[in-house]
Amino acid sequence: NQVVLCKNGKRENVYAAILVARAFLGEPKHGENIKRLDGNTLNDKIENLTYASGKITYKDNKPITDRVL
Repeated sequence: NQVVLCKNGKRENVYAAILVARAFLGEPKHGENIKRLDGNTLNDKIENLTYASGKITYKDNKPITDRVL
């Protein structure tokens, strides 16, 4: 799920999971990505999100992390 953020006329698409994780978990350490604990990429609830090491974790051949920039 993506949201559009606007500032000074500039638009940027951002994953909702990144906004939720940063708001409730703080900034990630260098090289960490967001991991969804249940593997459901549509579940952006804070209870389902955590930070994980830089390698993308796969479940059923689908990535379940979002790269944090």
